[in-house]
Amino acid sequence: QHHQQHQPPQPTAAAAAAAAAGGGAPWRRRPCAAMRPMELGATPAGQSVEEKEKRLVWFKWLMFFGALNGASWGRFGAIYYVHKGLSATQIGSIEFGMIIVSALVNPFWGFLGDHYFSKKRVFLFNQVVRSCVLLTLMLANGYGAILAISLAMSFFTAQGVVRAAILGIAGDHAKVLFGRVRLWGAVGWGVGALAMGFITDAVGSFLPNFFIFFGTAIISVVLTAAFIPDDGGSRGAPASGGGEAAQKRHSTREFIAVLCKLPVMLFLFETCIVGAGVGVVERLLFVYMRNDLGASVSLCGLSVGVTVVFEIPLFYYAGPLMEKIGRNGCLAIAYFCYVVRVFGYTVLTPSTVWYILPLESLHGITFAFAFMCFVETSRVMTPKGWEATVQSLLNTAYLGFGSGGGALLGGWIMDAFGARTMVRSSLTLAPRPNLCA
Repeated sequence: QHHQQHQPPQPTAAAAAAAAAGGGAPWRRRPCAAMRPMELGATPAGQSVEEKEKRLVWFKWLMFFGALNGASWGRFGAIYYVHKGLSATQIGSIEFGMIIVSALVNPFWGFLGDHYFSKKRVFLFNQVVRSCVLLTLMLANGYGAILAISLAMSFFTAQGVVRAAILGIAGDHAKVLFGRVRLWGAVGWGVGALAMGFITDAVGSFLPNFFIFFGTAIISVVLTAAFIPDDGGSRGAPASGGGEAAQKRHSTREFIAVLCKLPVMLFLFETCIVGAGVGVVERLLFVYMRNDLGASVSLCGLSVGVTVVFEIPLFYYAGPLMEKIGRNGCLAIAYFCYVVRVFGYTVLTPSTVWYILPLESLHGITFAFAFMCFVETSRVMTPKGWEATVQSLLNTAYLGFGSGGGALLGGWIMDAFGARTMVRSSLTLAPRPNLCA
């Protein structure tokens, strides 16, 4: 009986006939065995999309304030480092170190959340400690002190835990519901970046960034403690762990066997490559805008706000779009927009710096499509009981080794050959959207 529960659903006769005839869009491919769902569904059987979405209301607020928290520092951190007299290479090494530390510890926090069925407590602990550590950065001077504090702050990150909780509650409706929740993160990111750009220019210091970061972190902690359930989205697993939930959870050996499958390794490699492209541009874009194009901090913040205008509708309709044009179709659009956008950066001058706004709108398309495809693919490949660990591994590949390596390499190229060469080099990091289909 246990074996039968994990058998994938059999296709209907009509679906089998359509597959045999090669119907559908040419870029759509059937998922391989390693990518098929393994007993999806975190909520009671028969719950509708509307009922599940009601359960996710507080997660929308959590996404909003979490993104507002990240936007208050986020890309502005690079400008703060320039203000402290650091070079592009030093900034790149700090970004690289932060991301690598975060990448290494993220799976650890995800494993704790999965193993003890307490994603909520893991998130709360990390959020409180991380916010307190960031405040000490106000007193830091010199590369060594800033690097040490930044690395300490990065140790306490558990982004995959919240995402796993959302996917667990959404279950097999995650393709539709996750985007509707994630779009509130885009709203928070856009509002926060836009506001912080004008506030930083008006005040003339970075003190508001620190205090708003800490304030929004406290709001997220209170919101999580008061309203987010402690099931963590563990597909009905009790907070105490063990018992029947532990028996239903796939073993560590089964989990490792899934990770070692070639399509899964290719998927993680693809996310690393895309993350490297993001790291080269995203982590140093504000430095390029300020130093080479003479942009104001307000314009830097406004450029982030523009991306959100396109992210919001794409996140909301991500499910139907992936159904219509397929994962590879979405990724092809994302990578095409990335290439056009980065090439546009290379031809900007101080007199045309405002054209960065329409170029940044393409980033909204790239991020929304790529991120949703990566989350959906990782969700489908996840063995039961390993949701937070897999989402943390996705962060490790995309935002860790990928984005961190890109930031380090980009900082070195910027110092050695100039910002435009750095931006051009990132054009080589747009992969084929077909690696793990």
